[in-house]
Amino acid sequence: MSSKRWTDQETAFLLNYADECRLAKEDYMQTVESALLKHTGRSATYRAIQSKIRNLLSRHSPQNSLELFLLAGTAHFHELPPPLLIEMQKHRPEHLGGLQLRGTSDNTSRMEPLVDRDGTFNADDATRDVGILTL
Repeated sequence: MSSKRWTDQETAFLLNYADECRLAKEDYMQTVESALLKHTGRSATYRAIQSKIRNLLSRHSPQNSLELFLLAGTAHFHELPPPLLIEMQKHRPEHLGGLQLRGTSDNTSRMEPLVDRDGTFNADDATRDVGILTL
């Protein structure tokens, strides 16, 4: 396991990739290690990736589990630090749609992915202009 600190770009990739896998019906657990290496140059074990995601969940969406994240992707994250959200927007594949972001007073941003609460991708919302960040 690497003790190297995760960058916002690497973390954004992990989150966006979960939505990518949901849409493409790919297995996140089986593909994330090689995809992370290919797209960011970072080598990490699945165990290290799980740890990073669990840490994010505990800080920003404690009512949700890793299992729910693997099923629903980013749909159940409600708040993430603005620099991470900016990286997610910057590197998010167009076919996934954007994220709706609203600023809050506690230096985090609330996000509303274009995935409904039940975990289904809302294709109608993918056509509207998103990616607005107000702080």
